[in-house]
Amino acid sequence: MIFTSTSLPSVPGGSRELAHRDQLVAVPGVDNRAEEHQDFIALLRKLWRQRWLILASIVLAAIAAAVIATALPRHYVANARVMVGIPQPRFYPGDNGSTVQVASSGSDQAQSETYVLQSRQLAKQVVDKLHLSANPDFNGDLAPSTGPLSQLLSRLRSVMGAMAPGTTVSGKVDDQTENRMIDQLLDSTITVSPLGRSNVIDIEADTTNPDLSALIANAVASSYIDQKKSNESHASSRLEAYFKDRIANLREAVQQSDQAVETYRRENGLYRVGTNNQDMTAQTLGMLNAQVTQGAGAAGGLSEGGISLGAGSAGGADTLSAALGSPLIQGLKEQQAGAARHLAELRSTYGPNYPRVRDAEAELESIDGKISAEIGRAAAGARRRARAAEEHYAALTRRFEKTKSQMGSVNQKTIHLLALERDAAINGKLLEDMLSRAKQVMGQQDIRQPDAELISQAAAPLWPTYPQRMLILLLGMVVGTLGGSMAALLREGADLTFRNAEQIEAATGLPVMSLIPNLGSTRSPTAAILRDPLSLYGESLRRLYIMLAMSEAAKSPKTVLFCSAVPGEAKSVTVVSMCRLLANAGKRVLLIDCDWRSPSVHKLLQRPNTDGLEAILADTNADPLDVVSRDPHSGLDFITAGRWSPHRSHILTGQRMREILSALSDYYDLIVLDSPPILVGAEVLPLASVVDKVVFLVRWGHTRRSAVMDAIRQLVEARADFAGLAFSRVDAKRYRQYTYTPANFSYGSAVFRRIGPPA
Repeated sequence: MIFTSTSLPSVPGGSRELAHRDQLVAVPGVDNRAEEHQDFIALLRKLWRQRWLILASIVLAAIAAAVIATALPRHYVANARVMVGIPQPRFYPGDNGSTVQVASSGSDQAQSETYVLQSRQLAKQVVDKLHLSANPDFNGDLAPSTGPLSQLLSRLRSVMGAMAPGTTVSGKVDDQTENRMIDQLLDSTITVSPLGRSNVIDIEADTTNPDLSALIANAVASSYIDQKKSNESHASSRLEAYFKDRIANLREAVQQSDQAVETYRRENGLYRVGTNNQDMTAQTLGMLNAQVTQGAGAAGGLSEGGISLGAGSAGGADTLSAALGSPLIQGLKEQQAGAARHLAELRSTYGPNYPRVRDAEAELESIDGKISAEIGRAAAGARRRARAAEEHYAALTRRFEKTKSQMGSVNQKTIHLLALERDAAINGKLLEDMLSRAKQVMGQQDIRQPDAELISQAAAPLWPTYPQRMLILLLGMVVGTLGGSMAALLREGADLTFRNAEQIEAATGLPVMSLIPNLGSTRSPTAAILRDPLSLYGESLRRLYIMLAMSEAAKSPKTVLFCSAVPGEAKSVTVVSMCRLLANAGKRVLLIDCDWRSPSVHKLLQRPNTDGLEAILADTNADPLDVVSRDPHSGLDFITAGRWSPHRSHILTGQRMREILSALSDYYDLIVLDSPPILVGAEVLPLASVVDKVVFLVRWGHTRRSAVMDAIRQLVEARADFAGLAFSRVDAKRYRQYTYTPANFSYGSAVFRRIGPPA
């Protein structure tokens, strides 16, 4: 983004316009990266110019940080680590006597155990174990008395035999003091936290004593593990006592229930036999029922009415053979089938009268006869067995009916017996289960370990953890750097003067014609210009004259007014030095001192202030050449201010001044007017309108910007024709810090360059 400026009224004789810095207009669509880069470089230059301020701020902040780090009490942090949820080995004495690892409770157990480690009960154990009540860091009542009042109270207590606050006759601290120590231990001394998602808990103790830090961390860990052991022991003891009482009660109940079953069985004759322990009556009835069923089947199958002989027919033989299942008949049937098959083959091959056919037919008839005879014998045996089976079945039926009539009363008694047996079985099962569980639990206390273990014991730290002196020192230096940078920027922002050509050109729109260096207070510039006209100071004045001569294209200006905004701008010194340089080089130069309030040309040239400008202005008939004096060292002609009075200051701006300048311009190549400061004397404004050019001098790093802008605005309104600006008393070394391409102040280059070409 490029900024253009709105202008003040145009300067007569020129095309330049003055710009207000607060009236900048942004031109959109223009890349602003170059300006941003220059802003960044400008920021760095501001900081570099104030580097000594920043360095002093850093040193002071570092010293303050070192003092603070030294004054802060040293704290030592010791760490102990405990693993929780460790699998526990449990030995089961039954069966194979195996050892089983019981898994931990999960990753959330570590977070839960941190609250146990921060409990007040555990903290009280640590206080008692380490006797922290005797430590002044925890028991404030034991801290040494430093104030006069505290010492007086201590003496009174010792004289009266009074006890210290918080201490009882037995030497123990009271509840309030103990609670205060526990709060201090939990709030500011101990920090407990799980490490990530593991089952490891970190116990951190922070005190001013490294050994005490390690003792507290280890005491917390050991007290926690002892507490876990104690809890495990108490739980195992309670569990064993419970099992013993329960087993004793169950044994008594089993004994009573078994005795009741046996008594009832004996009284009612409900005995049981066999491997199944079945009731005798029910077992007899079952056997009879099975025999009756078997006899009924046998009698039905062997009844004479159910056996059909079939008069030797093949169908009858098959039926009886199938019913009896005789192996002999089955063998004959197979021979019969083979003979019939052989006969059929012979008949298909030979005729019916063929001998082999007839032999086959005879063989088949013989087999049929054997089958019929065997069936007859089987039928007779079957009839005999059928009659025996029917008689046996009738006897079994009678016995079954008798036993069944007895079973009704037995069942009524058995129902009550079964109830007694169920009670006995339940009591026995409970006793068996309880004994089994007791075997698993009994004796576990000797081999069981707590599910927490101290895996890393705290050691006394060798170095304090806090304060971290290097970090505090580094932070102090950072704060000093930031504070110094802020102070540097504020100091730079408070600088309301012009420091480089870019600033004043951007603010006024006028070119900087020359940068006139400061020769210091030990050298006289007006004398030095004659001793060394080719010095850097002489080159800057020569450049000022060249730029002045080039300000008009047609011809060089003859009358030039040098002015400034306020006194102390080194205007008169600069004017006398430039005129001496030009006169020494052969130029015809006339210098007129128009500053009647504080004339200084005669002082610089070491001449008396008599019959000067005031005389020829007051006497219209006087010849201006009569009051011209000459500098013997350079050949410079000059007119002093003369003896002025305030009521005659108006003659300086009258028509007589124009006539004098017009008359003298025929004799000189250049006439230079040294005017009073614009903001001091108003007569400068009319003078600016009667000369060819006006050169405005600004003291580098001294004149306020508002004064410069106000003075130039008045000159613009007076229609002054500006040749440009000039910086006076420029510090060559410091000027390089305020510009991107610094002017070359080295004598060897013989050139005194400023930024950019003249406008």
